[in-house]
Amino acid sequence: MQYYQHLVEEDLPEEIIGDELRLKQVLINLVKNAIKFTRSGYVRILAAYDPHVSLLRVQVCDSGKGIAPEEIPQLCHKFGKLFRTAEMNHDGIGLGLMISKALIEKNEG
Repeated sequence: MQYYQHLVEEDLPEEIIGDELRLKQVLINLVKNAIKFTRSGYVRILAAYDPHVSLLRVQVCDSGKGIAPEEIPQLCHKFGKLFRTAEMNHDGIGLGLMISKALIEKNEG
């Protein structure tokens, strides 16, 4: 059984100016990936606002198997999938993280 939790820091502003649609798209993709590769444990969404640089910081954490640092560049390229996770995930073609990375960079994140 998985445990999903949504945590939000108390100091978030009531309104943040930004591309709401793209933020949702990135968050949905990251959470779906976290759920897909977390057989048991948790998936958490952490959010905090840094008023010094006017930046919202959002982090998706899970207790899944994990990704080695050297594997991350492979996942952020077109059709980037890890061979060792192929048996866990037959869905998707490996574009989600690449698209998410591009959207984050385009929005100066």
